[in-house]
Amino acid sequence: MGRQVWKKALISVLSMLVLLGVSSPALANGPPPPPWLNVELRNLPENAVFADILIEIGEGDPNFIHVNEGNLARFGLYAQAEIVGLNVDGFMSFTFHYRDAAAEIYIDEHRVRLAGRGRVAFGRGEGHRGFGEQLADLRRNYRDMKIVLLDYAGNVISVSDQFTLPEERQEGMLVNLHGLDYDHQTGEVRLRAHVNSFVLFGAFLLVPVIMLFSIGIEIVVGRLFGFSGKKLLLILCVNAGTQAAMWLAYFGFMARLPHLVAIIILEMCIYVTEFVVYRKSSIMADESTRKILLYTIIANTLSLILGVIVFWG
Repeated sequence: MGRQVWKKALISVLSMLVLLGVSSPALANGPPPPPWLNVELRNLPENAVFADILIEIGEGDPNFIHVNEGNLARFGLYAQAEIVGLNVDGFMSFTFHYRDAAAEIYIDEHRVRLAGRGRVAFGRGEGHRGFGEQLADLRRNYRDMKIVLLDYAGNVISVSDQFTLPEERQEGMLVNLHGLDYDHQTGEVRLRAHVNSFVLFGAFLLVPVIMLFSIGIEIVVGRLFGFSGKKLLLILCVNAGTQAAMWLAYFGFMARLPHLVAIIILEMCIYVTEFVVYRKSSIMADESTRKILLYTIIANTLSLILGVIVFWG
């Protein structure tokens, strides 16, 4: 088979995976990206309106921006606000100095009155860094932090002591960092972990459903390609194997990677593995390489698209 066919096939598959990864919070065969970094705030002073995190960032850092005008406008603050110019031993505002920072720093007064505590959140970027990428970046490069409380004008009320987020490799598959608890009265910052409900839910219900859905789609496409009997049985067995291997790989070690990167790697492995197995199998020996390649691309891509629509759309 000519190089041009291989080249076009590879470009088509990569383009589809990237487009799906960018346009949707999760792909058909992959779990959703990491959550925000939630910060629970307790025993707040009455004049606390905003809460931000301070990270070690400054000139020369590729993520540094002198002022995030979009967030200023969003929270009704001005460039003259104290938080914008604040520099505590090299620690500066994530919300106003990290490029395209995704943050919710407004403390809901209604929630404070009802629950006695507020909540803010950071890190699920939608700008040049996609879903979950900012949180992953915080975990990798800005683990040392401080929490700062602000009044309505963005002036500083208090700054917490420095604390450090745990490295991702210090966590297990089922237990992940859920957020932080900050008690203004005591100054204590406590890391809060939680059981990854997606893993538990997915392992017992969602994953099998997605696997059956994907296998069903690829068998239907195989039938349309004229495959029958042992060939359809081969498709069923190969899909079951690649799906199971993909989920084990994701939850085992690849969930640490940025979501889009992990999905592209895993899905490309599936495309390649299935094509090679079909091509090498004696059951498919009478089929042309071109037909098997087209089937592999169309069946897997269709299952991705339909999976996004059905499960995550």
